Amino acid sequence: MQTQPPKSKLVETAAALIYRQGWNATGINQILTEARVPKGSFYYHFHSKDELGVAIVKFHGQKLQETYVCTLLNEQLTGREALEAFFDWLLERQSRNEWRLGCPIGSFTNEIADSSELIAPACREVLVSMLAVFSATILRGQKDQTIVATDDANELGMLVASALQGAMLLMKTVRQEAPLRIAIECIRRKLFRG
Repeated sequence: MQTQPPKSKLVETAAALIYRQGWNATGINQILTEARVPKGSFYYHFHSKDELGVAIVKFHGQKLQETYVCTLLNEQLTGREALEAFFDWLLERQSRNEWRLGCPIGSFTNEIADSSELIAPACREVLVSMLAVFSATILRGQKDQTIVATDDANELGMLVASALQGAMLLMKTVRQEAPLRIAIECIRRKLFRG
């Protein structure tokens, strides 16, 4: 008899499927088949698909946090270098996915936040954290003088997050890199000196 798989196996499998296919196109049975676990295992760990959705958002949020630590929050880098490292990571990740998938949290939020009162707060928490990280990195860059200080760091953080999220939505729709590359170039012109 198969032992009960860890909860993380279900979450990782579901996160990957839903990132590729979307929330509504991914059923519990497909997740269970891909994860190779019995149906009882799902209901042992989650009372509903929405509870799984919250776990998926937290999973993606943790992955983003790990990326922030290496890029945006890396105190060894100037503000500009940190943003450039994040842009490099973002372009490489989206290139690997052939410009089709966008931001896992942005896409998930766009599809489900209005219809799930359980998932929406988790999405909001991750996106608010993203704004805070961009703002902190920009403020650091303003202090080390690698990012222009003509505008408020919080407003610039909102601008960067909005530009990237919008660009990834358009990139995903047209399945081309141009929207994301253009958005990053515009951000560079707005924020960086010389």
